[in-house]
Amino acid sequence: MGTPLKNLTDAQHEALKEFKFNVSDILGPYDTDAILLKWLRARNFNVKKAEVYFREFYAMTKCYELDTLYDTYTKPEAAEKHEYTASLGFAKDGSVVRYSPVGLGDHIGFLNCISTYECMVYACSFVQEDLVRQREENARTGKEINEITYIFDLEGLSIQDLLHKSVLEMALDMGGMVQDYYPEIWGNVFFINVPSFFDVAYNLFKPILRLSVIQKLKIVSRENVPQTLLKYIDEDVLPAFLGGKRVDCNGNPRCTEFLRFGGKVPERYYITNRAPLSLEDPGVTSLWIPARGSYNHTIVVRKPGTRIHIQYHTENGSIHVRKFYRKITDFENPDIPTTDEYLDERDEKTNVLLISPGMRVQAHLVPLDYTNFVAPWAGLYIFRFSNSHSWFGARKLTFRIRLLESNL
Repeated sequence: MGTPLKNLTDAQHEALKEFKFNVSDILGPYDTDAILLKWLRARNFNVKKAEVYFREFYAMTKCYELDTLYDTYTKPEAAEKHEYTASLGFAKDGSVVRYSPVGLGDHIGFLNCISTYECMVYACSFVQEDLVRQREENARTGKEINEITYIFDLEGLSIQDLLHKSVLEMALDMGGMVQDYYPEIWGNVFFINVPSFFDVAYNLFKPILRLSVIQKLKIVSRENVPQTLLKYIDEDVLPAFLGGKRVDCNGNPRCTEFLRFGGKVPERYYITNRAPLSLEDPGVTSLWIPARGSYNHTIVVRKPGTRIHIQYHTENGSIHVRKFYRKITDFENPDIPTTDEYLDERDEKTNVLLISPGMRVQAHLVPLDYTNFVAPWAGLYIFRFSNSHSWFGARKLTFRIRLLESNL
C-alpha cells in the first residue's frame, strides 16, 4: 500500500505539497493525495521527475482518450472472441481481482491481427475498467483502495511463445508502460501453475521491474494454488478450478460464462497480409533508417482536437516509435526539428513533451493504420522513428501521416 499519509516525514509532506501545487493545472477528480503519493514514491520523492511522468500520462490520456475507454471502447473482434483476461470480483482486502490465463493465450496470433498501438489501447482498457470498478467499490465501502490484485495463470505457457522476439518486445514494452504510468497499481501479484522454465521468464523481465513490484510477486506452484489464493480471496469469489467454491450459472467449475481462456486465433483475423502503402499513393514517403539511426517526421496542427491518421509499415524488423509535442506561438515560422535532431523529453533544451510511450512497433508483422490519435493542442507533433535498438540491421520505413480534419 506504500507509505500512509500519517507516516510521512516532514520532507515527504513538503514534496507532496510541492508536487500537488506544480500539477494543479491538470489535476483530475480522482487525483487524491494517496494517488499523488504513488507518483512520488515511484520517483523516490523527486518532485521534478514525478511531475514529468504525471504530465506525460496526462498527455497520453488526452491523445488516446483513455479516460473514456470504459464507456466508449470497442474491442477488435479477434480480441473480443479470443481474449484471456477477466475480472473475478473483489479480494478480501477490497481490491479488484483480475484473472489472466496467459498460458492459454495465442500471443503470436494476437500480434498478427492487432497493431502494436491497438494492443496498447486494448491493454489500457482493462486497467481503466479495473480502476472504474475499484472507485465504485470504494464509494460503496467508504475505503480508498488504489491497488489491483492480479492472478497470472501460466498453465500451458510455451517457451517458444515466450522467446518469440516480437512477443518478448511487446511484453517488455507493455510492462514498462504500466510501471511508468500506472505507478503502484499492482497490489498482490500471483503467478500460479508456474512451468519449470519460469526462472528464464522471470530473469527476462526482472531488469525492468522496480523493487516495489518485485516485493509484491508471489510465485505459486500447482499444489499450493488453492491454499495460497484462499488466504486472499473468499471461496465464494474464487472459481472452483482454482480452489474455491464458485461455479457459473451452468454449474461449470471453470466459470466459462464470465471467464475468458483465449485459444487459437483463426488466421482469418490476421491482417499481416493487409496491402501495404504504395509509393504511388499521395503523401507516402519511404526511406531506410540505418542501425542505431533515427528519423523525425513533424506535422503542424493548428486546430485542437484534430485527429491524425497514422499509417506505416517496416521491413527487416520492428521500429521504436515515440511521439512528442512542441508548443509553438509563431505558426508562420514554427520551430520544426530537423529529421536527424536528437530529441530527449528529459532535456528541457529540446522543448518537447512525450505524449505517447516509446514502444517497439511490430510494423513488419502488421502494417499500422491508426485513426484514433487525437492532437489535443495546437502545435507541432513529432514522430520519432528510431532503429537504435538494432546494432547491425537497417529498417525500411514506409509511412504516411496526415490530418483527418481541416486545421485551417
